[in-house]
Amino acid sequence: MKTKPTTLVTKPDLIRDLKAMGICPGMVLEVHTSLKAIGFVVGGERTVVEALMELLTSEGTLMMPTHSGGFSHPENWLAPPVPREWWSRICEQMPLFDPALTPLRRMGKVPEMFLHYPGVLRSYHPTDSCAAWGKHSAFVVENHSLGDPEGPQSPVGKIYELGGSVLTVGVGLDRATALHLAECLADLPTLHMVSCKVPVLNEQGEKVFIPLDRCCECSAGFSKAEPLLFAHGLLKEGRVGAAPSLLLSVRPAIDLLVERLRKDSTFFLCEEPDCPQCREFERRRGR
Repeated sequence: MKTKPTTLVTKPDLIRDLKAMGICPGMVLEVHTSLKAIGFVVGGERTVVEALMELLTSEGTLMMPTHSGGFSHPENWLAPPVPREWWSRICEQMPLFDPALTPLRRMGKVPEMFLHYPGVLRSYHPTDSCAAWGKHSAFVVENHSLGDPEGPQSPVGKIYELGGSVLTVGVGLDRATALHLAECLADLPTLHMVSCKVPVLNEQGEKVFIPLDRCCECSAGFSKAEPLLFAHGLLKEGRVGAAPSLLLSVRPAIDLLVERLRKDSTFFLCEEPDCPQCREFERRRGR
């Protein structure tokens, strides 16, 4: 049985709460949201997108992840897996990634709505694309590297370069994909692994699946960074509607976490015994 909503939230409420969090015109901001956590939002996901745009203004830049994990080789699919005997046929018939047409997978209603707003651009990456709007949107989405999709040559890397921030609304720091940038910049060889294959066109115009050499995909351990980031004044907490929210200053936070990872390469490892990425990292380190 669905429970009745207990918090009514309007656009003026959202703008007030976002201002209290520190969001202001001209900011460069990546946003991760849970619409349900905010409460009963009048106008739903459209209201959330428009509140953010109105507050940032066209002088600011808004970015959201628009990932599409289904555009990868089926050997990597775990939620749910498909029979091995289907793999070759799926690969044969799988369309190529199209920024305008490829649907999001498990990203939520807010980024889905955001993606289809006028002026929003989407980076070209089969599995880890991002969408951006505003002053720096073209810069943010251009030349998205296939390998290390949260590395320096990625939308997240551009947020770092622009001195931007990350806002999580109703989700934890474990959803802040920007923290993968710290893993990339720490340049720890054991963190890199071939995690999936994605379809692209080769020089002959044929569809082929190429492997991506990227950093560990697991982000469940990112929440362990919260005490460190709070202690250095790089993380602010508040509420947007009913949703607990966090605002992260990207560049100083990443620099701090790179330093920490170089001292302790296991800092971001999660505790889940069945996590393939984190357990593979431990195996590589000979633990």
